Parts: sequence; structure tokens; C-alpha cells
Amino acid sequence: MNRITSTSDSNKRGMCPLIRRRMSFIGGGLLFLLLQPVSLYAFDIPDFATWEFTASQTATQTATAAAKNLVPKVVGNSNEIAIKLGFGGVGDFINQSSNLNVAPPFPVFHIGLDRLRNFDWQHQQDPRSLLLDEANFLRWSSPSPAWFLFPITVNATVRSSVLIAMTASDRGWKIRQIGSSEKIVELAKHGVAPKYFVVEIPALNRYYLGNIDGATFTIKYAIGDPFQNEGTEEPAGDVFKRLQLDAAKVYADQVPR
Repeated sequence: MNRITSTSDSNKRGMCPLIRRRMSFIGGGLLFLLLQPVSLYAFDIPDFATWEFTASQTATQTATAAAKNLVPKVVGNSNEIAIKLGFGGVGDFINQSSNLNVAPPFPVFHIGLDRLRNFDWQHQQDPRSLLLDEANFLRWSSPSPAWFLFPITVNATVRSSVLIAMTASDRGWKIRQIGSSEKIVELAKHGVAPKYFVVEIPALNRYYLGNIDGATFTIKYAIGDPFQNEGTEEPAGDVFKRLQLDAAKVYADQVPR
């Protein structure tokens, strides 16, 4: 059984840049959350059999508070921001704001360009190894993802998203992004947590839906990959080998990464 349950060019994907100006609202408002000790964890492929990738209660509380309390403050009376956050305008947002909630989240795993480019398929044949970056995980009683992408919903319809994260130095879950409405709608259309999770290659602006069932790691859908057909599920190794070629081209062209 799959134990994994559950951004990028912000202008293209609908990210709201004003969110960073509103972080002061979070400082006092979310202090009620229970704090848990966190440390980095040494990972290995066999641990996939025991890892629990569901969001904790505190993570869900943080995301819910963002949807219900922070998003209305970010929107204010701005028609432009309401549209960027996935609504028809400020009037539509005001009419729907009392029904804002969050759906079960997608865990998010980032793969850096250097890690992808230098991955040695002769000695590390299992594509799950690419997920095993320390920044992707925390350790509670069992390891947990450090990033979760929560769909923001109105009456169960996905409108926007909130990305939360924690590092070893944080004293609680932090809100990293609000918005990306086009991206989250596409992801939610093609995969549902807890079965699928998000694999992001930030330097290539690629987003994938992954699924791990035992030792089988597949990719179902991608945003930004011209070779990935909608609805087609491929072995993750095949996808990452293509991406490795793209990563090499980025280096050859000296594109900032």
C-alpha cells in the first residue's frame, strides 16, 4: 500500500507576491500551535516501507489558518489579487470567503539541478534515491515531509493553494506561498492525495505527480514537461533520465539555476 499521502515562475503560475508582506500577521496568530522538536534524519531506500507522509495536526492547523484568516487580509479590496488567487474577482471572493477551507495536502519533494545532473544511474539505480534530500524531510516519531501543498477549496472546489514548510531551525510550520491557482487546479485534476505527491524540479520549472507503491515509483502527470502526455503514467526513472539531459543543457547554456 502506498505510504506517501500527502513552486517556479510566480507570475506565470498565479503566485501572489504580496504574501511576503503579510507574514507579520502569522507571527502572533499561529503561536497557539503545538511545537514539536525536529531534527534532520538520515534516509535510506528501505525506510520507504515505514515512513508516514500524512500531514500532522499542527501542519493542517497552519494551512487552515492561512486559508481562513490570512487570505482575506491579502485580498482586501483588490480585484487583481482575488483573480490571481483563483477567484472571479473581489466580489466573487467576498461571496465565497466564508466557505474557504483546505483539502488533504500533497507532500512536496524538491530535486535540485545539481543532484539531478550528477545522479549516477549505474550505482544508484533506484529513482526513489532522488527524493532523499535532507531538506525534504523532518523527523518526528517517524520521518515526515518538510513541505506540504494544501489545496484551498470553496465547497470542495479547488481554487488556490497554500504551501507550508518547516526546517530544523524553525519553531513551527511556516507559510511559504499562497496562490499558484492554475498549478494546484491542474495537479488536483490529475491526482488526489494521499495516493499522489508532488515532485518539483525548481530550476527547470517542472512539476510532477508521483506515486510509490512498494519499490515501484511512477510519474503520472507533469506541468512544463513537453514529453509527458496528460494522463500517462511512466516509470519515474524514464522521466528523470530525460530530465537529466535537460539539466545538462541548462549547464551548457550557462542559464542561471
